[in-house]
Amino acid sequence: MKFSAQLILIALFTFIGQYFLPWWGLFFTAGVAGMIIKSKGLPTFLAGFTAIAALWFGQIYFIDVANESILS
Repeated sequence: MKFSAQLILIALFTFIGQYFLPWWGLFFTAGVAGMIIKSKGLPTFLAGFTAIAALWFGQIYFIDVANESILS
């Protein structure tokens, strides 16, 4: 339950923060989500990695579909 809540929180914070922060600012959003959920160690790292990878993959997919797959 903590893991899925952390995934959603990291994805939401990163989606909002990427418009205002540099690319490396996503690590701060993942850290803030880890402090809010109060988890540590490997589960926090995996939640951050999974949430950001899924978010970026989703954005790339929608951009690719919108321009008739010119990107790929």
